[in-house]
Amino acid sequence: MTAPRHRGLALALVVGGLAPLLNTTVVNIGLHSLQNEFHVSVSSVQWVSTAYLLALACVVPVMAWGQARFGSASLWIAALVIFLVGSVACALSPSFEFLIGARVVQGVGGGLVLPLMMSIVMRVARDGDLARLAFDVALATAAAPVIGPILGGLVLTQLGWRGVFVVTIPLCLAGVALALAFLPDDSSTVDRPRFDRFGFLLLAPALAGLLWALSSTHRFQGVALDDHVLVPLVGGALLLAAFVAWARRCEDPLVDVRLLGRRDFAWATVTMFFIGVAMFGVVFLLPLFWQKIAGHDPLVAGLLLIPQALGSLCARPATIALSQRWGAGRMVVVGFALLLLGTFPLAFTSVTTSPWILGVVLFVRGVGLGTVLMPAMAVAYVGMDRHDVPHATVIMRMAQQVGGAFGTAVLAVALGNAAMATSAMFDRAFWWAIGLTVVGLVASLFLPRATMDGLGAGPAPSSTDGKSG
Repeated sequence: MTAPRHRGLALALVVGGLAPLLNTTVVNIGLHSLQNEFHVSVSSVQWVSTAYLLALACVVPVMAWGQARFGSASLWIAALVIFLVGSVACALSPSFEFLIGARVVQGVGGGLVLPLMMSIVMRVARDGDLARLAFDVALATAAAPVIGPILGGLVLTQLGWRGVFVVTIPLCLAGVALALAFLPDDSSTVDRPRFDRFGFLLLAPALAGLLWALSSTHRFQGVALDDHVLVPLVGGALLLAAFVAWARRCEDPLVDVRLLGRRDFAWATVTMFFIGVAMFGVVFLLPLFWQKIAGHDPLVAGLLLIPQALGSLCARPATIALSQRWGAGRMVVVGFALLLLGTFPLAFTSVTTSPWILGVVLFVRGVGLGTVLMPAMAVAYVGMDRHDVPHATVIMRMAQQVGGAFGTAVLAVALGNAAMATSAMFDRAFWWAIGLTVVGLVASLFLPRATMDGLGAGPAPSSTDGKSG
């Protein structure tokens, strides 16, 4: 792949992927404004997030089948168009009910875009391009949860509640244009795989139930055993177990869970779960701490996360070089160690803590996020056939998504009633975040030490240098 095409492909994936990646955190900042605009209760306005999350969870498992059936480029463009239609509909919503329906449309598009990002990288990049391209894409994934609150605060202040949906429209339009120009045309490789309907009917509600339960903990004052949490949690777990049993026997399952029988991939999946915990859990706590304890408004709370975003950006060049020299597995261990170093001081943070000290701590934490994510994603594909890459990507994405929800849920339970939270309650929640980071560090010790040059699934197809348009 030539350098211009590499940059073009990376730009197409990053720009298109940022739309759904930013969407969740940006919209969360605007929930209070939406509640006031539509005159609904706190529990009702939460459906703006929940509807999107559940739609996304139901669609993620379909990606592997869709990629095989329609091709990477066609599915990517279709997903961005669906997300674009949902974004426009959200911004123009005349009623709360219409907004919820539009959020479901957004979730369908986002559920396809997010796992497709890395799957496209692993399928089209040649070995020499894999490290750089994968890091570019992973960087967007790591930075989005940090940039989202900042961007959300800015657009909400300047454009009002409609702005939180308008902000993703230019990204979708640019993403489609870049995809038409730079995504390789793989239409000649598509086939007509059988759609696993029974597997879908098991897995989609399983994921929806698990994510609904985990995301509901903070709405019920952190009471984990509330019936609103326990029923969907148990139901989702039972359906997931039923899907695993079905998929192990099915000739062409919706998601091939048999890949988890590979030791290296299984540990990479566990590690990705805890990366999700680290990415989203602390980002849930910090803005709450700054608003509830320090008295900052949402915009300032978002701006205080900038050092973490800068740390992620600065980690990229060194992580690429060191992963190729030391091995991706070792870099994941280093990344988790930096995450631990950047999370530990948060348990001792107070309103009198110097912003400069806090900035240094969050910068170190950002370097950890920028170091850990891509090597963990890439090491999962060691020795994997290209046919299995979409299934592996779906599993990794589900692990990260459930991990993020799990981390947020655990920290919400540790915090207790956020409306009545004290500084000591936040300290307790940060100690839980430290403990979860330690578990992630231990899991990363079992990853293979393969270098980046050893990753991937063989040479890319010749269509890499073609266009989708």
